[in-house]
Amino acid sequence: MGHSAGEGSHHGMRGPALFAVVALGYAIGSGTALWLLHPDLGAIFYPPSGVTLAALVLTRRRLWPWALAAAALVELVANLWLGSPLGASVGLALANTVEPLVGAGLLRASVDRPLLSLRPDLLRFVGYAVVAGPAVGGLLGTAVLVRFEHVSALGTYAPYWAGDAMGVLTVGGTILTLPLAGDWLRRQTWLAYLLTVLGAVLVTVVAFGPRRASLDYLLFPALFLVAWKRGVAGVTAAGLASTLVANVVTARGHGPWAALGQTPHEQVATLQIFLGVAVLSAWLLAVEIDAREHAQSESAAELALRRRWQALQAVTERLATAATSEQIAEIVRRDGISLVSTLGLVGIVSRDGTELRTWASPAFPAGPAAELARLRLGIDHTPMTAAARLRQPVLLSSREEIADRFPGILASYELTGARGSLQIPAMVGDTVLGVLAFRLPDEGPMDPDLVISAHALTQLTAQALDRAQLYEQDHEAAHQLQRALLPASRFDLPGVRVAAVYRPSDAAHDVGGDWYDAFALPDGRIAVAVGDVVGHDLAAAVAMGRLQAALRLVATSADGPADVLCRLDTAALTIPGALLTTLGYAEYDPASRRLRYACAGHLPPLLATGDGNRYLRGGRSTPLGLPTGRRREAALTLPPGATLFWCTDGLIERRGEDLDLGLARLSAAVGRVTATCSQAGCEQVADDLIDGPLADDAVVLCLRTEPAETIVPWTKRAGPDVLPATPS
Repeated sequence: MGHSAGEGSHHGMRGPALFAVVALGYAIGSGTALWLLHPDLGAIFYPPSGVTLAALVLTRRRLWPWALAAAALVELVANLWLGSPLGASVGLALANTVEPLVGAGLLRASVDRPLLSLRPDLLRFVGYAVVAGPAVGGLLGTAVLVRFEHVSALGTYAPYWAGDAMGVLTVGGTILTLPLAGDWLRRQTWLAYLLTVLGAVLVTVVAFGPRRASLDYLLFPALFLVAWKRGVAGVTAAGLASTLVANVVTARGHGPWAALGQTPHEQVATLQIFLGVAVLSAWLLAVEIDAREHAQSESAAELALRRRWQALQAVTERLATAATSEQIAEIVRRDGISLVSTLGLVGIVSRDGTELRTWASPAFPAGPAAELARLRLGIDHTPMTAAARLRQPVLLSSREEIADRFPGILASYELTGARGSLQIPAMVGDTVLGVLAFRLPDEGPMDPDLVISAHALTQLTAQALDRAQLYEQDHEAAHQLQRALLPASRFDLPGVRVAAVYRPSDAAHDVGGDWYDAFALPDGRIAVAVGDVVGHDLAAAVAMGRLQAALRLVATSADGPADVLCRLDTAALTIPGALLTTLGYAEYDPASRRLRYACAGHLPPLLATGDGNRYLRGGRSTPLGLPTGRRREAALTLPPGATLFWCTDGLIERRGEDLDLGLARLSAAVGRVTATCSQAGCEQVADDLIDGPLADDAVVLCLRTEPAETIVPWTKRAGPDVLPATPS
């Protein structure tokens, strides 16, 4: 039962103070009623009944005797002052005490603290406080008046009940809805509230002023307009004003009721019923409008919250695929910050823990963003560095607080138009990995839902950064191992010129397993190889190193490229991570200029001669480790001065593009090379083909045949020609 936690939620006024307040209010209401109840006046409603009822509803039950005693005392004194017999005065005081006790008791039994902006509570208020209580009080009061003043019971009861009921409905209703008026006034002005009451008075005067014209219907649209514009609090205030004015005007012989020729008792009853229907209809309309607006507001808030969480889930999915800190920062600054605010910053702590590098949201002005791009954690005094140092959120709720705590950054806030901010450290355990900062357009406390979203986004960012750091450490180790295992880019081999270039992928992308090699075989032939191990991590680099060593070992005893690939099939099955490696391998005899080559799923080599460029598409088979039976190889004799270019797919492949386009670009780039088969020539080809960050490592290797007269007879010797060259 009830909307509140119990009686402790009611007004904490002490008994004597409550007695004084109720006595004063009851006296004012009684005075108003006595003034209206002049012998020459016929219509009346009774405001004190609403005062007592409201006092009982708003206070603890243990204080009710104070309120009832005040009402009884003032009622007794007023009746004695008017000259009523003592018995009648006591009886009327008792009736006007029992009446609010019955109404408030029934109402509080059904709902502890009624909210009269809710339809169920309003109907309880009307049924118990407006109808039942005055009905009981009317019976007692009528009995007293019949006994002592010898009036008609039937003619007395209806106006007695109607007058008290209107007092409860208008005066009690206005008092009980004062909190709603307070909420409304915080959003509007006193002037608007006052104009509402004055407008109701004016309309009532116009409607009840003429003696003959029937304009009383104007009260309904006027109160309905108040219900639409001002809500429940406006209706109760306007209804009280209209009721009071209508009774005063009618009592002075004006308006349609004065022209009906009714007895005074009939005037009282029918007028109060008319006014009650008008006020209650507008009140119910205001309740329905408020309920609809509340439902729409809740629906909009729920929809916004649901969309925010759906967007957060989408950000979570993108963060799960982000491999590096920069990728994470880009996702959060572009799609995450906007879940809380249009302006914000993503900060990531540097590896040495001395700096906070930041990325600004798209709407953040460029000037302030550039000033905050790098913050020194031990020196710069900013909200973001403070959050990182303190390891706890930093909330700035006003411009004055910003100026007081961080005066050096106040200009940045002025330029962005922010009036506050929230900074949350992205932490894993006790380690701060970054900071998310949200600039706020308004002062004051943040919306709790936005605070929850900000913390959730920060936690997701921290988890993603933790994974990214592990990946980046692995990424860096793989690159270092890969570079260490690659041979020198310049080779001293008889009868040929060999050069190579290795380009690592951009730091924001995966590690490749690309590699190359060139060495002399025992009989004077020159072996060259270009390969790509599947995988993008440290394991791929390790597999590449082991496969390269295996290649040098089997090449010394194998019968040509096809046999080398067959033997490497077996090795690929035993080396973790080597399965499905693509490999291009060739052996060139400087004496005969005979080239034998084979491609295990690798790109074909490009042969450049004086007659043009062409790809050697023979000797093709599947990647290493796949059961293919006998491997195929191809052979041809190279003309003097021919150059063989071989690369890995990272140099020419583009996502969503046909491979033939990449091969055509490579052929065109080779055609533009000025320093044939040299380190500079390979660099030129790579530069020509790389137009942005690489998604994979890339290798380009070239072999050029020497003229016959420059070939030195081969003498088998041990040394660097058969051992891996020292990395440069």
